[in-house]
Amino acid sequence: MRRNPSFSRKPTKAKPFRQLKDANAYDHAWQAFARRYLRTHPICCCDAVRVWRAGTEELMALGTPGAVSPAVHVDHVRPLRMGGAKYDPANLQPLCHACHSRKTAKWG
Repeated sequence: MRRNPSFSRKPTKAKPFRQLKDANAYDHAWQAFARRYLRTHPICCCDAVRVWRAGTEELMALGTPGAVSPAVHVDHVRPLRMGGAKYDPANLQPLCHACHSRKTAKWG
């Protein structure tokens, strides 16, 4: 009886997951907080996404005006690396995946 060739191969080690720069900031406490925040803010603010640019907060329309999308990300208006408060509701906004991706790609 012949064995399957893959049977004799040694198991390969999985490559380690690349750590994000802010991985320590988004721990289990943040994940629990974000879930609670999304329960109370379930809709994306596509019409008026707040963006921190040049030291001031601006409003940008990233989605289709009047669109209603479920929020899946809690976004910091002023990033933590720029002195934004992590748990301050005034610094947070609920975003759908599309708006969060657009905002992150353009402004970080």
